[in-house]
Amino acid sequence: MTKQTQKLLSSNEKEIQQIDSNLEHLREDLVRFYSAFSTSPKETMANVLVAYEILMANPIATALRKAAYKVREFTTAEAMNRFGTSVKTDFSIKPGDTYQSSIDELSEAYRQIVEEQNQKRANLLNDKSKKNHLKS
Repeated sequence: MTKQTQKLLSSNEKEIQQIDSNLEHLREDLVRFYSAFSTSPKETMANVLVAYEILMANPIATALRKAAYKVREFTTAEAMNRFGTSVKTDFSIKPGDTYQSSIDELSEAYRQIVEEQNQKRANLLNDKSKKNHLKS
């Protein structure tokens, strides 16, 4: 096996490990976001705001930012309403949007990211398999 082939295989392995790591972190960030809700409106609002910021810092979370923001807005408005402060929702909330539709949008965006990352991973594995076959 040539050094160039070894280098390419090693590069693919590193990319696959990075994809796996990114997906693991995104999953943890999303679980943290979903777990932020509690029975206390004040605690929920604080937890959601922090979990939202952590989720937004994830480099592969770009496709779900809009949906996560909507969930954050719905949560903030609901918590403030429970405190007796009426809050108008942000411009990102369109007529007909609901909390549940925003959660559904967030889940769909997550599935899309996972599918895209898994496809990248599969392509890298196929490349690696082809190169391993060529060296035999």
